[in-house]
Amino acid sequence: MARKIFRACTPPEILAAWVAKAQAAPFIRPIDLPTVRRAPAEPPPPAPPLFDRLPIQRKGERQRPAPPAPGTPLHVVLTEHLAGVISPPSALSLKRMERRAERQAKSKAK
Repeated sequence: MARKIFRACTPPEILAAWVAKAQAAPFIRPIDLPTVRRAPAEPPPPAPPLFDRLPIQRKGERQRPAPPAPGTPLHVVLTEHLAGVISPPSALSLKRMERRAERQAKSKAK
């Protein structure tokens, strides 16, 4: 048995006329009721790409996450749990960090 399919965009007067005709017809066999379907929804707008928000990384450059700011809960937990494990930076590593910062400041000034 073929079923009639009415879209949600079908004018209500056509549906009303069909229902009135179906009600007025003599009962001979079961009536096929129409299936009402909604029009397909519009697709959502595309999400912005995630990689556009990432900082630019130069070739060979390592990016490290910033340490938690002192006084934050994460900093407190890390210092309590890892205080004896992590040693303070050596004099050499402090000197290297200073020189690296100087070079970066010089290259940004150019």
